[in-house]
Amino acid sequence: MLAHDLKNPLANITTISNILKEERELDQQRKFIAMIEKVSAQAQGLVNNVLDMATMDQGAIRLIPEVLDVKKVVQGAVETMSEQAKQKDIKITVIGPVAMVNTDRTYLLLILENLISNALKFSPPSTKVEISIAVDDHKVRIKVMDEGPGIKPEEEDQLFEKFSKLSARPTGQESSSGLGLSLVKRYSEEIGGKVWYDRDASKGATFVLELPSSTRSADP
Repeated sequence: MLAHDLKNPLANITTISNILKEERELDQQRKFIAMIEKVSAQAQGLVNNVLDMATMDQGAIRLIPEVLDVKKVVQGAVETMSEQAKQKDIKITVIGPVAMVNTDRTYLLLILENLISNALKFSPPSTKVEISIAVDDHKVRIKVMDEGPGIKPEEEDQLFEKFSKLSARPTGQESSSGLGLSLVKRYSEEIGGKVWYDRDASKGATFVLELPSSTRSADP
């Protein structure tokens, strides 16, 4: 699980570092260095959580709940995946209102990054990925929608199984371990939410993450 979850931040660091080698504009260099620092800190936070869990010899994930503005967390996840999107000329849009949840930032980011990574992997170049946020009946729903081939009906029951590899393949020769969605499901349940595939979406693949909403405001 740790090896899988470190793949995205390490890939982002490699991509950004390669771009940084060619960048001559100082302001852009500073921007890319800040992105590397941010992604590295996220990866270190994940490693620390896993080490804490091993040290305490507990089977459950160690959570640190805090009140979060979902839209800001989504935008942060999009920023970390922006270079991967740029490589395939895919535009990521985020729509929806401010929505508050009380949950663990690290694992919410992991869920979102996995869902966005999947959307990018299976989307053709020069398409769009849309992330929408909605609040309904004390629930916050985050939808990640792509314009890829979608999921065949006969394969839907395999989506969240470990190491499942479906007939749809990444469009840019990206690697796929078949672990991402199984981790998304586990993490979603651990932080008090649930995730599912929306088979009624008009095109592509749409995944929905639902979390209990919070009436409290995030810390400034």
